[in-house]
Amino acid sequence: MMRILIVYFNYPQLSATYVEAEIRYFQRQGIDIEVWSECEPGAAYVPSCKVHRGTLSEAEAAFQPDIIHFYWVKMAVKHFESTSCAIVTVRDHSFGLDEREISYLLSQSRVRAIFLFPHEMVQAGSEKLVAVPVAYDSNRYPIANHVMKQNDMVVCCTAGLPKKSLETFFQTAALCPSHRFVLAVATCTGHSETIHACMDLNRRLGSPAEIRVDVPHADIVPLVLSAGSYLCTQSFQKRGMPIAVAEALASGCYILAPRLPWLNDMIADQGATYGDPSEAAEAIIETCRWSPQKWASVSASAAKYGFHRFSDQVVLPKVIQAWCAIIGSPQ
Repeated sequence: MMRILIVYFNYPQLSATYVEAEIRYFQRQGIDIEVWSECEPGAAYVPSCKVHRGTLSEAEAAFQPDIIHFYWVKMAVKHFESTSCAIVTVRDHSFGLDEREISYLLSQSRVRAIFLFPHEMVQAGSEKLVAVPVAYDSNRYPIANHVMKQNDMVVCCTAGLPKKSLETFFQTAALCPSHRFVLAVATCTGHSETIHACMDLNRRLGSPAEIRVDVPHADIVPLVLSAGSYLCTQSFQKRGMPIAVAEALASGCYILAPRLPWLNDMIADQGATYGDPSEAAEAIIETCRWSPQKWASVSASAAKYGFHRFSDQVVLPKVIQAWCAIIGSPQ
């Protein structure tokens, strides 16, 4: 059995469902997973594997992994020298990707693979760089899951961080009084003030949105499955592939995303892009003219597209294949 020690910042963080989706998929494939976490999460859930809270070197000594797998390039740069494992791999999430950090990791012989989002591939000549998009948990969001949609409901599920531009959600909600806006926001390590700022802005705008704080995964899934639309508010500073957008696509939501090249590519023709809250509101109000048949078609198309592009079943075998090739074990 392959043994992978995952290194993450604040596992188990409620909003980081991309990490949990990957852990669960790897476990279903028979891989033994344990996690070393640098700090405590802002909002926790019951983890699906053992979590180490001492030093990274102590966790490595206790678990004796075949591979140490870092989440985020910056975490790998910070903690690489604390490891001795012969094989290290990295999975980035586009938190301010720095080519100098990539170069440093590529220069380390123990770093055997760096998994980047396709739009973030740099130094493409290196065989260590592998393009892998974000992946959602298809057990939690099965493609065959049919739920009665509330087409007038717009949701956003996100971490409570300043860089999330959550003011866009409330400003758009204020322009769409006939719609129900629900923000599910998770407290993040060191950023509890962000949620207070959201509540204050919502009040000042007349409370156009409902705010739910630290919603368990078991309640997030039916919320997103029942929503007609999903409003992404990612800012231009973060070039990521939001796991919540992948989950919303899998849930059959119509996606509204900022007009940024990497998000345009991510949602393709499964939604609309906007430049400011007024444009987002126009796109949402336009859906009021849709027939039930149109809504059904949009929802089915989004779910199918989301599965074939972002489901764990489609995306993550590439990671396991890379690990097997590195350690020379059968797939």
